[in-house]
Amino acid sequence: MSLRKLRWLAAILPIAVLAWLDYVRHFILPAYLHTLVGFVLTYVGLLLGVLVFSEIVFRLVERMQREIVEQNRKLSELYREGQRQAQQLRALHEAGTALTAELDLETVLQKVVDLSRDLVGAQYCALKVLDGEGYVGRFLNRGIDQETRERIGRLPEGRGVVGEVRRLGKPLRVADIRKHASSVGYPPHHPQMKTFLGVPIVSRNVVIGNLYLTDKHGGEEFTQQDEDAIVMLAAQAAIAIENARLYEQEQALAVLEERERIAQDLHDGIIQSLYAIGLNLEHVLDRAGCCTDEASERVTRSIEGLNGVIWDVRNYIFGLEPQGIQGQSLCQGLASLAREFRVNSLIDVDVSTDGEVDGLLPPDQVAHVFHIAREALSNVLKHAHATSVIISLTRHNDCLSLIIEDNGVGFHPASVVGNGRGLRNIAERAKAMHSVLSVHAAPQKGTKLELSIPVMATEEHA
Repeated sequence: MSLRKLRWLAAILPIAVLAWLDYVRHFILPAYLHTLVGFVLTYVGLLLGVLVFSEIVFRLVERMQREIVEQNRKLSELYREGQRQAQQLRALHEAGTALTAELDLETVLQKVVDLSRDLVGAQYCALKVLDGEGYVGRFLNRGIDQETRERIGRLPEGRGVVGEVRRLGKPLRVADIRKHASSVGYPPHHPQMKTFLGVPIVSRNVVIGNLYLTDKHGGEEFTQQDEDAIVMLAAQAAIAIENARLYEQEQALAVLEERERIAQDLHDGIIQSLYAIGLNLEHVLDRAGCCTDEASERVTRSIEGLNGVIWDVRNYIFGLEPQGIQGQSLCQGLASLAREFRVNSLIDVDVSTDGEVDGLLPPDQVAHVFHIAREALSNVLKHAHATSVIISLTRHNDCLSLIIEDNGVGFHPASVVGNGRGLRNIAERAKAMHSVLSVHAAPQKGTKLELSIPVMATEEHA
C-alpha cells in the first residue's frame, strides 16, 4: 500500500467508525446507550476499534518500511555495481592507453598479466602466448613465487580446464575447478585453486594466446561482468601484442641487414686488403735474400700478425652472420651452420644427423639447439685452435643427443668456472629445455660437448 492511500485510510476510517457509533446511538439503540452499561459498552467498542485500527496501521507501516529497506538495499547494490563498472571501465581505458604506448613485447606481456589480475581482483593470473606454429612461445604468471614455480617444474600445455579454453576458443568460467568435468588435478607443489576464468586472445580470427585467472579475492566466483571486462582487455592485448611483434621483427630485420652489410664489407674489403699486404710481404721476403736475419724475422712476425688479424676478422664475420634457422629443419640448420663455419674459419667440419630427429622438438627447442651448436662452434673458433670439428645429432630411445667435438688444445674445466660466458649461455639454454649438458675437456686433448634432450610427450595438468 502506498503512503498516499495510508493517509486517506487514517483520515476516513476513524470518521466512519464514529459516524457508525453515532448512528447506532441515535437510531438503533437510543434508549439502551443512554444507560451506564450502554455508555461503557460504547467506549469499550470505541477503544477496541482504536486498537484494531492502530494494529492495521502499524502493520502497514512495518510492511512499507521493509519494502523501503529492500529497495534501499537494491539501490545500494546497483550503486556498488555501477561503481565497479565505472572502475573497470577506467581501468580498461588506462590499460588500453598503457598497452598501446608500449612496443617492447616482454613489457607488453607483463602489463597484460598485471592489468588482468588487478582488473577482476584475482589472486593468480597466467598468460600463454603462442608462436606461429601453435606452440607455447612465452608463459608469464603472477601470484606464484619463484621458489614454488621451480618446484612445480614443467608448465602445463593443454589438458584439463586450461586446455578446455584452448579447445573451445571462447571464454570459460568455472565455480570450482576440481568439480569440472575436464579437470585432471594439479601437479605436485602446485597451489590449490578453485574459481577460474579463462579467455582466449584472438587476433584476426586466430588465437594467439590465452589468459587464465583463478581465485577471485574474497572467495567469490567470477561474474559475467568480470568476463566481459577481461574479454575487452584481451582484445586490446591482441592488438598490443601484434604491434610489439611487428616492431620486434622490424628491429630484428634492421639488425640482420646491418650485420650482413658489415660482414660483407669486412669480407670483401678488409680481408682482401690484408691478404694483399701479406702476399706482398711474403714476396718481399722471398726477393730480399740479402737482408739481415733481424729484418727477415720482423717481416715474418708481420706476416704472422696479419694472419692473426685475418683470423680475428673471420671470427667477427662469423659472429655477425644472421643467427636464425630461418624455417629450416634442425638437420638442415646444422648443415647450413657447418658450411658457414667452414667458410669463415677454414676448419673442417663433419656433420652426422639422424633423419628421424626432425619434427621431434617444438620450434622453440629447435632454436635453442641451433643456438647451442652455434655458440659451441664460436668457442671452437675463438679458443680451440682446432683443425676439425665433428657434429652429430641422433636419437637414443626417448632422448635426442647432440655432440660437438673438436681436436683443439682443450682446457682445464676449473679454469673457466664462472668466467666462460659462452658455456654459461649454453647451460642456460639447456636448462630451459630441461636437458642434460656435459662438457668433457682436458689440456691438449680437445673438447667434447654433449647435450641430451628429452623428447617424451609430457603430461598436462589443469
